[in-house]
Amino acid sequence: MFEYVSKNGKKVTINPKMITVIMEGETSDETLIYTADSPDPIRVRETYEKVNKTFQNFNYAVHTVINI
Repeated sequence: MFEYVSKNGKKVTINPKMITVIMEGETSDETLIYTADSPDPIRVRETYEKVNKTFQNFNYAVHTVINI
């Protein structure tokens, strides 16, 4: 699970198993995260690069634990 601050200042916890798309927002410090169960994106105040790197690190860690 990951926690971010949403565009309206609210904390958001994200379950990475439900993520289908991570997309750059309208500004450089906003990222949109679309999940499988909602047509509306989750907006986070982080750069696309930071969010993408966080999820890549998480997926690598999960893959490593499962393979052991």
